[in-house]
Amino acid sequence: MELTTPAVGLVTVCDPWWFVCFPEAVEVDQVIGSRSTTDFGFNVGGGVTFGRFYVEARFHYVFGPEFTTAGGTTVDAKGYYFPVVAGLRF
Repeated sequence: MELTTPAVGLVTVCDPWWFVCFPEAVEVDQVIGSRSTTDFGFNVGGGVTFGRFYVEARFHYVFGPEFTTAGGTTVDAKGYYFPVVAGLRF
């Protein structure tokens, strides 16, 4: 995860037809902070079929790290979601 802010940077742009290069101001994202982690998790799910129609649901849970915010509060960064899929079989 990256925390960014809009900024302006200079790049060299070259015109391939006229063989001319010149500096050009472009919008870029300046990275203020970066954090990444690899965590374990689990999922469980199931589904049912009614003729050609089926429904499937799963629960995904990821154990996330704890971190301290700028205000000094400790936050747990765990995540979970519950997707449901429905469709027709051919």
